[in-house]
Amino acid sequence: MRRLLVPAVLLLLCSFTLTGDYAEVIAHITGTELPQISKPNKELVFKITAEFNDHSTKYSRQETNVKGKVVTVTLYGEYPKNGECQKGVQEFTINYSYTPKSAGKYIFHFVTGIQNGVKQFMSDTLLVK
Repeated sequence: MRRLLVPAVLLLLCSFTLTGDYAEVIAHITGTELPQISKPNKELVFKITAEFNDHSTKYSRQETNVKGKVVTVTLYGEYPKNGECQKGVQEFTINYSYTPKSAGKYIFHFVTGIQNGVKQFMSDTLLVK
């Protein structure tokens, strides 16, 4: 039993070290294909296009915050902390899904960056009926 435990502990330590070598950055969302109309409880899948300011950053995750019928979407990337910055814009597209729970007007805020500590965003509307 000890033989199995030691490799598992080493694997956890190795994973922790690797995540510590990366820094996270918010992607600049540049466009979406959000539909204008939908139905309650119908899953929407649409494209979001975004970019990073260097080629060493890779898309890592998305975050969705919902407050009532206001949906804020943020995309993140990560890059090696000690890596060389490769200048140039890197554009990417993801498929994003969201399921509105009830009828009404939904406001989507897509985060485009941070300026002076404040999230900047572009907005779009979805009518659910």
